Amino acid sequence: MAELQHSLHRCAQARQYLKSAKAMKGSRALVIKALDLYEQVLAEHGQELPEPYFGLGYIAYAGGRPDLAVPFLQTGLQLAPNHEKMRALLQRAQRAAQKLAEQQAAEAAAKPAESAQDAVKPDAPTNELVSDLGPEQSDKISKGREVEMLQRALQKLGHPVLLTSLFDRATYTAVRSVQSLYKLPVTGVVDHATRDKLNPVVKVVLAEEAALDRLLNITRQFADDLGRELNEFQRLMCAELSELLLVILQEYPTDVEEPVTVADPPFPPREPLSSRLGNMGQMGIVSKGEEVRRVQQVLSQLGYPVKVNEQFDMQTFSEVSRFQLEHKLPISGIVEGATQARINDMLQPIFYEEAAREALLKEARTLQIELALEKWPTVEKRREALCNVLIEMIKSGRLPDIPPEIAPFFQLHAELGPANRPGKISQGREVRLLQQALRKLGYTKIEVNGNYDNETYSAVRNMQISKKLPMTGMVDAKTRDELNELIFHVLTRSEG
Repeated sequence: MAELQHSLHRCAQARQYLKSAKAMKGSRALVIKALDLYEQVLAEHGQELPEPYFGLGYIAYAGGRPDLAVPFLQTGLQLAPNHEKMRALLQRAQRAAQKLAEQQAAEAAAKPAESAQDAVKPDAPTNELVSDLGPEQSDKISKGREVEMLQRALQKLGHPVLLTSLFDRATYTAVRSVQSLYKLPVTGVVDHATRDKLNPVVKVVLAEEAALDRLLNITRQFADDLGRELNEFQRLMCAELSELLLVILQEYPTDVEEPVTVADPPFPPREPLSSRLGNMGQMGIVSKGEEVRRVQQVLSQLGYPVKVNEQFDMQTFSEVSRFQLEHKLPISGIVEGATQARINDMLQPIFYEEAAREALLKEARTLQIELALEKWPTVEKRREALCNVLIEMIKSGRLPDIPPEIAPFFQLHAELGPANRPGKISQGREVRLLQQALRKLGYTKIEVNGNYDNETYSAVRNMQISKKLPMTGMVDAKTRDELNELIFHVLTRSEG
C-alpha cells in the first residue's frame, strides 16, 4: 500500500511539472521530469494505475507524435474504461495519427529515391537554422524543431508569435517584418540571407533556454534539500525570477560605467566542524578561523548577539554557553562533543543555501561568458540581488521584500491588452507579472501563461469595476498606476 501511495504521489508531481511546463510555454526540463516519473510508475504499477498511460499519451500527443500516444491511451482505457478525458484524447490522437500517416505516405510517394550519399547524411544541427523554412503550401520546411527555433528568435525580437512548431500566419508576418527591417527581399520565407540575420538571435535564445533549465534544476534541488514542497505560485515565481535573471544579465547600464574585471571571490568550504573551539590560550583549542566563523554564523541566525568575525572572543564564549544551557548540553563554553554535533546539524541548511547560491551565480556567469557579455557593476548588483530573492523565496515559502536594485522589474511599464488591440502589448513578462498579481488578488481562473487572453481581460475588467476605473479590460495608464501600488504588497504576502 505504501508503494502504491508513493506512485500516486509521483503521478501528482508529474502533473504539476506538466502544468508548470505549459505555463512556461513548454520547458523541456519539466516535461522530461514528468516523463521520468511516469515511466517509474509504469514500471512499478503498470497493471494497476491508468494515469501513467494517460500522462505518457498526453506528452507524446503534445510533442507531435500521436502515433506513439495511441497505444499508451488504449492501454490506459483498458484499466479505466470510464476515463472520459483519456477517451477524448485517444480519439484526437487517432485522428491525428491517421492524418500523419497519410501525409507521410504522400511525401514518400512524391519524394525521389535517395542516393546512397543522401541516405547517410547526418541530421541537421539543432543549434542554428540551416534549412529554408516557409508556410505549408510552399516547398519549404513548414514544421518541426527548426520552425520552433525560428519562432523563439522572433519572440526575442518582440514579434507576437506562439511556439507552435508550425510555420503559421503569424510566423510568416513576423519573418516579413524582419526582412523589411534588414532590407532583404520581403518574401516571408526564411532563406540563406534571412538565416544569417536570425542565427545570432537563435544562438542567444538557445543559450537562454539551456541556462533556464539548469537554473530551475538548481532551485528544485535546493527546495528538495530543505524538504520544501513548492506550491504553484512558488514554482511559477521560481521560473519567473530565473527568466528575469537571464534578462538582467543581458542589460547595459544606463549610466557610464567601467566594466568589472576582477574575478569572483571563492565561496568558503562547506565542511562540518571537527576541531575543539574555544577561547585562546587553552591547550588543544582552536580560537580563530573558518570553523569559528561557522559557529558564529549559526548563533547569529538563531538570534544570539555575536559578531561573525572568526575570533572566539568573550561574547562568543558567553553565547555558546547560553546556547548550551538552552539546548540542555554540557555547559563549558567550548564547542566539542554534543555541542559540536548539534551545531553541525544546524550548519546543514546553511550549506544547502550556500551551494544553491554558488550554483546560481556560476550559472549566470557561464551565460555571460557564452554570450561574451561584460560584467557591469550595476548588472552585477542586480544579479546578486535577484539570486538572493530567489534563495529567500524558497527558504521562507514567500517572495521577500524586493530590493531597490531590481524593484523596477516588478512594476508594469507598458500598456497591456489583447492581441487585436493596436498599441497594446499582449505577450511577455509584464503580462505574466499582471497575471500573477491578479491570481493572488483572487482571480484564480487565470493561467500565468504570458498571453493576454479572455480570462485576463475579464479579470482586469472586474478589477477596474472594484476600483471604479473605466471598464476597458486593458491596462491603460490609470489601471497601471493602480496595479503598481498593489503589486509589491500582493506578490510578497504569505503563501499557504
